Amino acid sequence: MTDPSFPEPAEGSDERVAAYQKAVDANPGDVNAHAALAQIFEARHNLESAKQHAVSALRLEPENVVAGMTLARTLLRERQFSDAEEAALVVTRAAGATQDSQALAWKFVGDARDRRGLTSEAFASYTRSNQIQLAQYGALRDMNHPAHPKAVRGMAAFAASVDVSGWRRAGFETPAPVFLMGFPRSGTTLLDQVLSSHSRIVCMEETQYLWDALSSVLRDGDTLETVEALSVDKIDTIRRVYWREVRNANKGAHSDAVFVDRQPLHTVLLPLIKRIFPDCKIVFALRDPRDVVLSCYQQCFAPNVTTAQFWELHRAADYYDAVMQLYDVCRERFAFDIHEVRYRDVVKNLEGEARGLARFLGVLFEEGMLNYRNTALGRSINTASARQVVEPLYDSSIGRWRRYQREMEAVLPPLNGWARRLGFEL
Repeated sequence: MTDPSFPEPAEGSDERVAAYQKAVDANPGDVNAHAALAQIFEARHNLESAKQHAVSALRLEPENVVAGMTLARTLLRERQFSDAEEAALVVTRAAGATQDSQALAWKFVGDARDRRGLTSEAFASYTRSNQIQLAQYGALRDMNHPAHPKAVRGMAAFAASVDVSGWRRAGFETPAPVFLMGFPRSGTTLLDQVLSSHSRIVCMEETQYLWDALSSVLRDGDTLETVEALSVDKIDTIRRVYWREVRNANKGAHSDAVFVDRQPLHTVLLPLIKRIFPDCKIVFALRDPRDVVLSCYQQCFAPNVTTAQFWELHRAADYYDAVMQLYDVCRERFAFDIHEVRYRDVVKNLEGEARGLARFLGVLFEEGMLNYRNTALGRSINTASARQVVEPLYDSSIGRWRRYQREMEAVLPPLNGWARRLGFEL
């Protein structure tokens, strides 16, 4: 959630920490310095120091939004759920809390109630968070964008009918990329950490390299027919721009590094990827669709045309259906080199899944892939799963939707259909 009064903490530099610490030493009553330190330490997973500075700030200013939000988040991570709920509720009532802050605070209230088994109360809290966002950013739901549900369904129709027999398949000067994708909340962040723990793999987190490369040739208003008619020279241009962006951003990478481009909703660009990178490899993350849609509803993402679909449960389910229909068509018609990874299998057999990923990417398995938590602790992760992937593997999120069957009743029929097709238990 992007919010001027409660910005998501960038990985605070040592210099920033030292500056704030100096301010606190000079003036123990500096509320903003205490709050900033709390936020930075929580992002660094130093929960003891985060809580210490958050409490100090709140003693001085009980409704300080940054300190209150950081305390709630820290207490959630320490499994002090009742205290976390209380801290978040204070933020929802704080005079200085923006709508963004209130939405995020209600999400934390929902998380605390969910962990305490208060299912209906938790769902009501998530709904309140989503309603606040919907009231503020509702126009995003219908923005003209390639990731909008209507555009995704149009892409699926194109994929189902286009004649690919004449599309170039080999002979490119640039190498074949690897894409890691899947519907949001399907486990791509966890796979990112596993892959990034390999000495030869560079996993790039939710970059814009593909969009930038496509934009070097394609323009707003171009149709899918334009894509179909791309010349060999233009395709080569897009590929060169893509690799220039990748290599410029990863100049320290080993010469034989395997680059993995992780962006969950690259799925909506699969027909374009087939046109430009028919030789690519795709790692596709799968998770029980009912858990996926519920989890999307429970998050407080930065608002955009994609995340705007998650503020209402029926829209979230419809969006899942649109994206997975597109994936299904592309998997069947385009002969991609795809390796599917199910979240439940990673949780139950991490080593087996890590070995399978290594084989698919053409590298030797390394034991370090099993120590993904160390990798995650040393990185700045900018996704909703940032604080989950530093924890040991757990299975409590598998089948979590069953607790919310009553609240999800209206959207279960189509999601059950997808669960059946993908091989998940009904």
